[in-house]
Amino acid sequence: MTSGAKLKYFHFHKNREKKQKPKMSGKHFNVHEVGCCIKYFIFGFNIIFWLLGVAFLSVALWAWSEKGVLSNISSITDLGGFDPVWLFLVVGTVMFVLGFAGCIGALRENSFLLKFFSVFLGIIFFLELTAGVLAFVFKDWIKDQLKNM
Repeated sequence: MTSGAKLKYFHFHKNREKKQKPKMSGKHFNVHEVGCCIKYFIFGFNIIFWLLGVAFLSVALWAWSEKGVLSNISSITDLGGFDPVWLFLVVGTVMFVLGFAGCIGALRENSFLLKFFSVFLGIIFFLELTAGVLAFVFKDWIKDQLKNM
């Protein structure tokens, strides 16, 4: 075998070995951990979730402007009963933040944002589960309260 053929043989097998073994960069492999379809499905779902959060915030701010609360900011502290606008503000803010974290976390494969997103979704799930169980246990009391309104 000539020296040129040996050199080609060496480079061929050296390049072949590189393609078979994933390279390490820091702690992570140089391959995608999440499939493309799953990644963009999660991203699309979170875009919808994020847009719904924006819609909730918009409805809350519109309702406050119709009530004149935005022109008189000191009236925010005067609750005088439960204002449903607060519910829209809280739900809209939570949806906006979680949707944003889910979008960017899925698109950039950012593990911190995805963990933040999943932990808070888990907390919300358990809060809803707790509310459902409590509503079932105290259903008679809830019916009485609704009749007295």
